[in-house]
Amino acid sequence: MDNSLPVFRVVAAGRGWDWIVQGFELFKRNPGIWVAITVIWILLNMAASITGAGALAAPLFAPVLLGGMLIGCARLVRDQELEISHLFAGFKQPFLPLLGVGLGLLIAQWAVALIAGMLALTLGAGTFLSGATLSGSASEAAIAASVLAGLGVGILVVILVALLLYGVVLMAFTFAPALAVLGNVAPIAAIQSSFKAAWANWRPLTIAGLIALPLCIIAAIPLMLGYLVLIPVLIGASYAAYRDIYPELPEQLAEDTP
Repeated sequence: MDNSLPVFRVVAAGRGWDWIVQGFELFKRNPGIWVAITVIWILLNMAASITGAGALAAPLFAPVLLGGMLIGCARLVRDQELEISHLFAGFKQPFLPLLGVGLGLLIAQWAVALIAGMLALTLGAGTFLSGATLSGSASEAAIAASVLAGLGVGILVVILVALLLYGVVLMAFTFAPALAVLGNVAPIAAIQSSFKAAWANWRPLTIAGLIALPLCIIAAIPLMLGYLVLIPVLIGASYAAYRDIYPELPEQLAEDTP
């Protein structure tokens, strides 16, 4: 397991579109298995959301399942067969690095929620204190309007801060699962490298996101059935982005090890 930060490159903004196209090409190679994998993945997430413990633990195992699907993408690129079992391939040899990435994701999400919650409480308390200060010099209507306006601004600030922090988390974990499972990079180094690579390549990643957004809306129209295609396409696109940005990093699957 390599603790050093792997070398990445900065690519053109137009590569974001190419990644989506490559993701669709990977889906077309075995659409039936991809749909089956996606159905199982959705059912697992639904089952996890039923209990509080499952919902809290979901980020811990999300990189493990994603890592398995990335292994499937790598197999397809090698003209090998994609199998349903690849969804769980991350629980085999690269399990601990992927679990480490999942632990980092879990801690990061908790940190964002904690910061947003503390900020909301602070701004809320400040708003009500300012309303109490006005109680002796303004009408009840003016006080109520002031408090509501303050709460509205406070909510907007909390949302913007949460989005900003979550954007940082997203960059830190964009490539981390692929680096851990395919690049043999240690979890902390994978998270650090992912953030730096995503920050440097924000243009193509933004283009890919802007393309994915309307596709998500379209996929939701036919009873959400479009996501059975879109989810594998986006996973394939993430694999294509990883290989494009880390072209010199050797790729070794668990089955390649004697």
